[in-house]
Amino acid sequence: MQFDDFNFDGDKDFAIWQLDDGMGTYHYYRVFIYQVKTGTFEELQPDCGDGFVNLRVDKKRKALLSTYWEMNIPKQCITRFTKRKT
Repeated sequence: MQFDDFNFDGDKDFAIWQLDDGMGTYHYYRVFIYQVKTGTFEELQPDCGDGFVNLRVDKKRKALLSTYWEMNIPKQCITRFTKRKT
């Protein structure tokens, strides 16, 4: 389990990860974002690919970086957010 501000809004979110079932090369993440209005967590999906693989948090660019595959070629997915208004 990993705790971080995954959508850069100032609230702590969390992610659960596991190794792939093959050779244990990739980490698969499920990311949950805290929703202030409801006090609950909502699962986040990446902007590309089926899920967050080998997730990295880029605080400088305010983006989540992960890997996805297109025609068996690994590519970088960049998921960005707009700041939530309170």
